[in-house]
Amino acid sequence: MWCIEGGTNVRISGRRLCIGSLAPRLRREIQLVHQAGKKFGYIMSTGIMPLLDVFLELGIDLLINVDPVQGKADLSRLKREAGERICFWGGVNSAITLGRGNRDEIRDAVTFAISTLAPGGGFILSAVDVLFEDTPWSNVLRMIERWREIGTYPIRI
Repeated sequence: MWCIEGGTNVRISGRRLCIGSLAPRLRREIQLVHQAGKKFGYIMSTGIMPLLDVFLELGIDLLINVDPVQGKADLSRLKREAGERICFWGGVNSAITLGRGNRDEIRDAVTFAISTLAPGGGFILSAVDVLFEDTPWSNVLRMIERWREIGTYPIRI
């Protein structure tokens, strides 16, 4: 798998710049990766939704750092519009949900991510995008515990 980090913030640089400047370069890289028989992963934790159609058109295989909180990724829309073609990696916000959330908030976030993105495959649950030094380890364990309860395929939630 080949991964590249987005490095652009759609709110700052704008969709036109992304499509005009970044997309042609990405298209070439994705084609090379696919010609080698590999999958292409793209890392972007904010600004995903305005570019979803671009990601689909480019043929991105894996979208890394799908964040429903700070990144405002609409998990339901992602699955509905791109779930057949793109694998999603993320689903649980690290800074707010794991960093400050209580047991129920963490359980609900994991349940929502798995129940929304996992059916039919194409989902890798993880915290987005890093576990910070001050993240309570007990909250990370709560995320893992809930994943173990409901995250076995086939998903039945």
